[in-house]
Amino acid sequence: MMLPQATCNDKCKQGLGSFRDRGRARFGGLPGRRGGVLILTLLLMVVMIGVLAFSVDLGYVLHVQTELQRTADACSLAAAAKLPDEAEATVTAHSVAAQNGWSSEVRIGEGDELHGSDIDPLDVEIGYWDRDTATFTTPTPYGNSPNAARVTLRRTQATGNPLG
Repeated sequence: MMLPQATCNDKCKQGLGSFRDRGRARFGGLPGRRGGVLILTLLLMVVMIGVLAFSVDLGYVLHVQTELQRTADACSLAAAAKLPDEAEATVTAHSVAAQNGWSSEVRIGEGDELHGSDIDPLDVEIGYWDRDTATFTTPTPYGNSPNAARVTLRRTQATGNPLG
């Protein structure tokens, strides 16, 4: 059995039938378009770095949000354990916040009452939780003793402890 032999056409004899020329003719490429993939790669790398930076920032924000929620929950539970003494519950909430790494620049002195303000990034509200309607009421309604504490933590520019 005889194998077919490759024959060289006129272009091959003239040296014009190189692999590069055949590829350009086949895919419609033009001479002088070299480096297009490099530009596309650079553009996509810039986009990918931007997405990476955004994901790192978003991860940090979610981490801080989780830490704030964890600290607020701990403060609320500690304050509720000290009820019906509202002053002791408020001091306990601030103490637990400090133990969890929360620093409030507002100092609690003898006779001071803190029920939250725009200056203090830690708000402690003492009130009444109605189980039937699932509502928190502050101040405590007449005839009921306080049975719940709500703690709000803020990290804003206005409170002096921004996220950045």
